[in-house]
Amino acid sequence: MGEAAMTQGKTLPVIHKVDTNKCTGCGVCVEQCPQQIMELYAFGSKKKARCKDLDLCVACLYCQKMCPEVAVTVEMPGVKLW
Repeated sequence: MGEAAMTQGKTLPVIHKVDTNKCTGCGVCVEQCPQQIMELYAFGSKKKARCKDLDLCVACLYCQKMCPEVAVTVEMPGVKLW
């Protein structure tokens, strides 16, 4: 669980999920991540996305918002993001 997301000066845990059934490995989330922590990795014979360093995630939600397959979910337990 990452701990870099800040809300009113408090560090909050971040949960980053990628649905491997939906992810096509297009790389949009990798391109859009301002922290450069999204990556594509070998998943069998395909490529899938994942967050490689949750501690650097600032929960900007770019990866979630930009994913054309709606495969990425960013959660902060106890915090309503929208």
